[in-house]
Amino acid sequence: MSKIDKTNSPVPDGYGSAFSKVTWRIVDRDMTEIVLEFFQNERLLRQVNITNIALIQKMEVPEHASQFRPIACCNAVIHKCISKLIRTRLKEVVNHVIAEYQVAFVHRRSMVHNTQI
Repeated sequence: MSKIDKTNSPVPDGYGSAFSKVTWRIVDRDMTEIVLEFFQNERLLRQVNITNIALIQKMEVPEHASQFRPIACCNAVIHKCISKLIRTRLKEVVNHVIAEYQVAFVHRRSMVHNTQI
């Protein structure tokens, strides 16, 4: 939780990561329970798994659907906690399970490695 950027945009309920950090002593048990529930049962509460999709205008007076940009607003704090835990766990084994010529998603590998191979 401490490594999540507190400047994240607010989620549908209006409470972003800054709120969770400030109130951590109050919400820590609930947040921990939700994350552990996900890892034990592979399920998230319906209330946590809601995403709102909004359309942002690309121009002053849009006339076609292509002139909008969709954005998703989800309960990012819980999702970020879960994804950071997964990433931390995978980081230990990813070099052993991904071929050496695969450069995406592997820390300290770049496109230059493909050229060298």
